[in-house]
Amino acid sequence: MKKLLILSFLFLFSSGALSEEYVCSGIFNLGTDIEIKTYTRSGNHFNKVTQWGEERVGINHETKDFIILTGTYQYPSVFVTIIDKNNKIFMEHYIQFSEKNAIKPLTGACLVKH
Repeated sequence: MKKLLILSFLFLFSSGALSEEYVCSGIFNLGTDIEIKTYTRSGNHFNKVTQWGEERVGINHETKDFIILTGTYQYPSVFVTIIDKNNKIFMEHYIQFSEKNAIKPLTGACLVKH
């Protein structure tokens, strides 16, 4: 019984140790607002939480140095986020098929919580 309890505890501790979370912030709106985003790994995707809500974003490509995340929608657009794991910085860009809505990329720093 003692061994089962220890194994259960180790499994719970190790699964928590494998979690990966990036808390990133950047300045937007002509330098007047700070936007904070949290990216938490959940299996083969990340959950992105912002002030506007939560969404699931796919891992498009990952190496030991960086992660490329993408989100697509029901209209012709894509949201791309690149997280540099070594330098703890990120860049994201929303691309929409529209000539009117040119949006500049957001860049900033990230904290990593393991």
